[in-house]
Amino acid sequence: MKARLRYIIILLCLFLGCGGMYARSKLVKTINILDTEFMEVVYAHVTNDTVLNKSKADYEILILGHNYNKYGGYGNFQLDSILREDPLLECAPTFEDFQKLSRSLGKIRESMTLCHSDSTVSFYGNIFINYYNYKEKTPEIEWLLADSETEKIMGYECCKATAKWRGREWTAWYSDIPYPFDPWKFGGLPGLILKL
Repeated sequence: MKARLRYIIILLCLFLGCGGMYARSKLVKTINILDTEFMEVVYAHVTNDTVLNKSKADYEILILGHNYNKYGGYGNFQLDSILREDPLLECAPTFEDFQKLSRSLGKIRESMTLCHSDSTVSFYGNIFINYYNYKEKTPEIEWLLADSETEKIMGYECCKATAKWRGREWTAWYSDIPYPFDPWKFGGLPGLILKL
């Protein structure tokens, strides 16, 4: 009886081990390189709570490529970089360590990719356990450029632009960095937005 129980336990361990190896192999995905980046811009997204009188800063990154741009959480970018270094998950962190790391890096639940060739934005996000994505044409925002208002941001002399878009009034400060791609879904200015 004990021998049979030991045999069942060994088979169960082998089965679970093979299942874990299969699950791990399913996590390893084929990486298709679509583009190479030439610039990264990290933004501090500050949210002000007027009721609690508190502010919170989340860091987001704009990755500029020749064919695509990607915008999302800087913490997500850091986590992806960590996992990209170990694509076979040989030294992968435990689930608990991954959760701690994710919380400490401030993971943001949404990201978007802008395709230059067809001027579309693919948006990805999740609310709780529900994931969603959609694609839309890159918004055309009618900016009003200020003639003389400037502000120095990160060593760049930036010009002011304003727009009314999707029910809000926006003020952007754009630099002389000659890329009309900007954070989130904004764009269409003569230079890169450094403050919004």
